[in-house]
Amino acid sequence: MPKLPAAAAACAALLLAACPRQGRGIPEGMIRVEGGSFLMGSPEGEPGRRDGETLHRVELSAFLLAARELSFAEYDLFCEATGRPRPGDSGFGRGGRPALDLSWTDAVAYCNWRSLREGREPCYRGGGPDPEWDRGADGYRLPTEAEWEYACRAGSVSAYSFGEGIGPELANYDGSTASGGAPPEAHRRRTLPAGSFAPNAWGFYDMHGNVWEWCWDWRGPYPAGAAKDPRGAAAGEERVLRGGSFRNTPDRLRSAFRYGAWPEASIPPFGLRLAMNAP
Repeated sequence: MPKLPAAAAACAALLLAACPRQGRGIPEGMIRVEGGSFLMGSPEGEPGRRDGETLHRVELSAFLLAARELSFAEYDLFCEATGRPRPGDSGFGRGGRPALDLSWTDAVAYCNWRSLREGREPCYRGGGPDPEWDRGADGYRLPTEAEWEYACRAGSVSAYSFGEGIGPELANYDGSTASGGAPPEAHRRRTLPAGSFAPNAWGFYDMHGNVWEWCWDWRGPYPAGAAKDPRGAAAGEERVLRGGSFRNTPDRLRSAFRYGAWPEASIPPFGLRLAMNAP
């Protein structure tokens, strides 16, 4: 695996040492998700089901996940501090709207920066599309695909956490296509501020729609049987995105829907939601 250059590693170590260690409680805006077992994927009869959504049993350890998608207000601080170019907002506005136009490598860099800023140990070592993940680090990271779906479902077994259909009062998506018997609705054609809709049963906002959310995993087939804390394929060409966006029709917002893109790809609907190991 690629490692940080010596100068960069020394700089990171100094920054980490200079930052006071925070208590290892739950940071503001993060929700603890208790470990458990669930069926990941979708049943064969689910409308909109795609190849690769094979149902299989997954057991997860406890983890932390942000209640909301990362906002521009948060991401722009990173850009100002590091000199990284600010991503465009497509004319939708910044502030409390979800940060978008982010690549997977942008997301990983942000996680490491925020970890150092808060005196935590960064999770990722090395740059590019395939960094090493220090699984014992207490810093910010991307959720695994399994963690994301578990939190999205929030105990549900339906196509969406809210039921078999979804409406524009529940999520931001391309509503010009009917869903679950609901009539077609207007397409908003833009992001909305993070947390504009009611949360799911576990307190997570916008798991369906608004912007796609990057996950850690390489996109690949699910394991043949039950899995414990899966982290995806060992290698691949695309990293997983979940949740759908304001541009997508309802079938792509389903809890089980899987999408992928090159780690360096950055287009307007791509954003992120922070995760951490549970203390």
